[in-house]
Amino acid sequence: MNGNGFYTTKEVLERVGIARPTLYKWIKKGKVPKVARDRNNFRLFTEENIKIILEYKDIIKPPYLTEKIQDKFMGDKENG
Repeated sequence: MNGNGFYTTKEVLERVGIARPTLYKWIKKGKVPKVARDRNNFRLFTEENIKIILEYKDIIKPPYLTEKIQDKFMGDKENG
């Protein structure tokens, strides 16, 4: 985070754990509000922007996939 309370795209990607194309797609589709830009036209994210990105990430997380992966690697304990 810089001294003005903004985060760079790279910092947001590391903190949220998504890929750059994913973030840009979400911004383009309006899932994430427009973010500020600096004088070089780089995106500057606020803590509120990051909160919204994390909330959207949680919404689209497919729970069935998590269960399938867990079953594959942990085994189906209910059926022995």
